[in-house]
Amino acid sequence: MSMLYFNFIRPDEEPSARAGAYQAALDMAEYADAHGFAQVVLSEHHGTEAGWLRPPSRWLGWVLARTKRLA
Repeated sequence: MSMLYFNFIRPDEEPSARAGAYQAALDMAEYADAHGFAQVVLSEHHGTEAGWLRPPSRWLGWVLARTKRLA
């Protein structure tokens, strides 16, 4: 089983500068879906200044909108 794992930890960037990383991740998820990957895993961590993705539920909605088979 193949899967993608995203944690989006980018402590060196401002949140507004992360749009390119999020767009690339959505492109990767769409590619993985089309090429037989089984899952996308989104890691989160609340209450940290390290730049982790918060909250992943919104990002998950974007992944689901662009894929058909991923869990």
